[in-house]
Amino acid sequence: MQDLKRLLALNLTIVLLLGMFGTSDAFAQSKSGQGGNGKDKKRIELKHSSYQAVLPAGYTANKERAYPVIYIMPENGTDEIDLDAVKLAEGLMKTENSVEAILIQASFDKDAEIVAEMQDIVADVDARYKTISSSDARAVFGIGTGGYMAYILGLHTLGDDGVPKVTKTPDLFGAIASTRGNFVGKDNIWFKKYGSVYDILNGYSAAEISRFYTYLDAPTEDPWTYMNHSTGDLGRMFITKNRMFPYSIHEFTARNGTFDQSFLTESMNRVTDRLSDFFTAKLITGKFTLDPQALPSSADSVTVSYTISVKEQLKNFSKDKETVWIKATMTDPETKEVIHSERLKKTVAKDGNLTGVFELPNTINNLNTNVEMTVTILGKEISLGTQPMVRIKGTGSEPENQLIDLMGDWKFNAYKPYTNEPHELDKIDNLTEDVWSSWETVQPGLGWWSADFAESLGGNPNWTGYAWYVRDFELPDEFASEGLLLALGKFDEADAVYVNGKKAGATGITENGAYDGTNPWDVDRLYHLDSSLLNYGGKNTIAVRMANSSGGGGWYEGPVGIYSPAAYNKAKGLPYEIAPIRIQELVKETVSQQNAYLEALNTEGFAATVDPEYFQSGYDKKRLVNEMSEMIRGASSVSVKDSVVSVFIDGDKYMYQADRTMNVDGTETKKQVQYYFVIENGKAVMYGNHERFFTDTFTSKKAASASGMSGTKEVTYRVYLPPGYFEGEERYPVVYMLHQFNSTSKSYEIDGVHHLMDEGITSGELGKRILVIPDSAATSWWRGDWEDMVTDELIPLIDQNYRSIDDARFRSTAGASMGGLGAYSVGLRNPDYFTGIASFFGAFSYGQAGNPVTISANESSEYLQYFSHYFISGNRDVYGFGRDAIQLDQIFRNKDVDHHYFIENGEHDSAFYIPFFKQAMAYTGGKMYKPNADIASVLSGSVKAGVMEQGVSITGTIRVNDDIKAYMNHIPASSYTVNTNPAIKVPVTVYIEQNGKRIASNTEYYSVTGAGELDVHADVVSADIDPASSFTVKVAAGLLDTNVELGQFELTLEN
Repeated sequence: MQDLKRLLALNLTIVLLLGMFGTSDAFAQSKSGQGGNGKDKKRIELKHSSYQAVLPAGYTANKERAYPVIYIMPENGTDEIDLDAVKLAEGLMKTENSVEAILIQASFDKDAEIVAEMQDIVADVDARYKTISSSDARAVFGIGTGGYMAYILGLHTLGDDGVPKVTKTPDLFGAIASTRGNFVGKDNIWFKKYGSVYDILNGYSAAEISRFYTYLDAPTEDPWTYMNHSTGDLGRMFITKNRMFPYSIHEFTARNGTFDQSFLTESMNRVTDRLSDFFTAKLITGKFTLDPQALPSSADSVTVSYTISVKEQLKNFSKDKETVWIKATMTDPETKEVIHSERLKKTVAKDGNLTGVFELPNTINNLNTNVEMTVTILGKEISLGTQPMVRIKGTGSEPENQLIDLMGDWKFNAYKPYTNEPHELDKIDNLTEDVWSSWETVQPGLGWWSADFAESLGGNPNWTGYAWYVRDFELPDEFASEGLLLALGKFDEADAVYVNGKKAGATGITENGAYDGTNPWDVDRLYHLDSSLLNYGGKNTIAVRMANSSGGGGWYEGPVGIYSPAAYNKAKGLPYEIAPIRIQELVKETVSQQNAYLEALNTEGFAATVDPEYFQSGYDKKRLVNEMSEMIRGASSVSVKDSVVSVFIDGDKYMYQADRTMNVDGTETKKQVQYYFVIENGKAVMYGNHERFFTDTFTSKKAASASGMSGTKEVTYRVYLPPGYFEGEERYPVVYMLHQFNSTSKSYEIDGVHHLMDEGITSGELGKRILVIPDSAATSWWRGDWEDMVTDELIPLIDQNYRSIDDARFRSTAGASMGGLGAYSVGLRNPDYFTGIASFFGAFSYGQAGNPVTISANESSEYLQYFSHYFISGNRDVYGFGRDAIQLDQIFRNKDVDHHYFIENGEHDSAFYIPFFKQAMAYTGGKMYKPNADIASVLSGSVKAGVMEQGVSITGTIRVNDDIKAYMNHIPASSYTVNTNPAIKVPVTVYIEQNGKRIASNTEYYSVTGAGELDVHADVVSADIDPASSFTVKVAAGLLDTNVELGQFELTLEN
């Protein structure tokens, strides 16, 4: 039965290939619509082998064509394949991404010398059919033992003595491909004779491997994948040889799943695409330009000019003229939606150039639209690349349209490498127009540097050094002059900006022009622009000098321009519509009262202007008032002055925005404030924005210690709250997401993880969870005190201030790179805090004592199974972190630990992990502990409520029955287990509600280790309770993810 399954799988493979390359009467027609010869009915018998050919559609009709050849090896190593068994695969694969090729199905006797026999088969095929007789037009492919044979045949030649020997240059085959290869399994009948492919390849250098095209894929859940020296180890070895093999040379993936039809379908899609790329790699080169590339809304179209060079290698395929389709496609870079597409038909001989133009409409979504040019020849579509069309916004008279859009064309020069050696262009005075006007034109703000961004980068997207961006712009006479903002978006890493030769701002660049090493790559550049620097009614020049000290760099994000406050808010997605005059007056009146209260040291008066349901950036009313009290406590003089004041509409709220200067006893602070108000009973009340994703700070002793400081250190962190958080009383699981090397929590904001969470929750892919993203040091590796900062300080802070579930079974870690290591090291070393781990290209080898490979090798299967594990890596990770992922996978399989792992196409960047973020959250969320529906019956009790001055006092008893035992956590013994049977935390929360608002709340935690009674007491005080009206008191206890109501009371303070 197993052999029959393998035969069926290979049959399906061949039919898929037939469908892709064009086949016989049973399957397909040619791309031109003509029928073809298809399967040659003769089986050619040789001494110890035989073969049968499948010919491309139209094979006999086109006498001037020659074809590349793909040799397909038998899955079981010997047998002939019958295509009739799997004709249901007809039409499964399309042919648009493939070049027509001859398919040869080879069979071998069990006692054959397959290397010698293959020499004879190739010679016979070349003699009988119209082939391109060279190794760069031949590929060998197989599944199972056929995959092993493909590598043996591709890496061997016959010596002069007729004995097979390893070759380090292509002999018969330039391309080798294996899907689910049986490299070491007992069913491999050739292994004993030809040995280990792993051992053979281990003797090759990276340069020698690069002489071949090699393809490997396998399903993660197939035993052949993770056997010693099979596909997993081969992939690990390829990564060790060269972490960044280009896909034109090598591709290895271990895709999650089993070897089923969907896996095979995807594999065949990739194999035929990659082999077609290999066959046509030298046929076409080309380039194209957009004129203009930066388009104002008034422009009707853009001219796309192309030059395509067809190389003389075309003569190997055809002696006739060939049809060439040239296509220009416009797509939205965010949604990938095709906005517009046009194509032209041309003919070309064996070599020559094609030139021409497209006139594309000015259709730009958001900031830019991508234009891709492709050429289809011999049925294969080849991309010439992608360029952005940039939208340039016009200047309007309304406040929100008062802007000078500086996206678009700039002159660029990467003028010196990263060094302290002086250069004449270090000085702005030497940057004259006759110097920069001849530089390359680029479009900043659309992404990190690419290899072809500019010639001065030398083709290196990771170039380090100093560079200039320069451009001119016109400024209307009537343009605004008050409160101007110069926005430059984000740089990796530092910048200094000059307007008309005068410095307008800098981030990360010192006064003497050197980079200060602070790595502000994730900081929005927003500078207050002195209008006296500008030339109204004439030409202005803006120049930006930037520095990049490591890794990828560039001016990677906008917006870029000069803005009024309203226009900048609009560009950033903030409120920008000016509120009606009467609303402005009400809001400004309340702010004026607040400032007067602060100057009078009257925090009670200030508190009266704040709504009891206030929430903004982690601050509720109590925290806000306390902070204001601390700020002015003991002061003898306080002054608060606001300038550049605006009031904007934000739905049913109003945002007060101003530049605030506050002076407390001579110490002055300046910052922009954005306060949100609602109108109630004819007054503006400070309400907060109730945003569900925000930045906050806390003071940490551990962070100070880790930084070599005494006392405390302020640490930034970000919080995501799920939809409905402010409307209910539900408690939520928490994910602690740890940032990458040389980075901060801002990186995940840039990547939009909060939007991904919202998308997943709205679609039902994800359950509701809180996300907490702390900062650490750039090179913390989440070790030592940084680890303790998370467990000892941040987790208690979150559990005290948010409706989280204080239980390890409802907490998980996640992270990328250094954060992926941190997710594992912090997670595995703290079982009393976490049970879920998700790692994206985790830097496991940098883990030292926290290396999950080491930890997992030393801990029990039972302990490891306590956690849910999700870890993935890209096959072109620049640091080679896929090697450690493969090793961790093998350890888990040896210990029978459930996990989700794969190696896929991708690099060490956000573009790799973002598409899998929701999958990771769904996996760890799906593995989370799920109490049964009877959990609410475990708790019962009674409470009493009594009034006290400005509040209530709650007393009572909670009874916990014996069923609690079913819900207790049990942590397996390990090097890190402190308590195998930890207590369950039971939060008891008191809510006070009045006039439709939640006036106050308070939560106290109680520990439960078994059946018994808990004495409950809580005092809740609020100055917001109206003594003349009744209010509602609700008391609830939480057990894991369930709330149990203990009592509800209607009271008045006059009681």
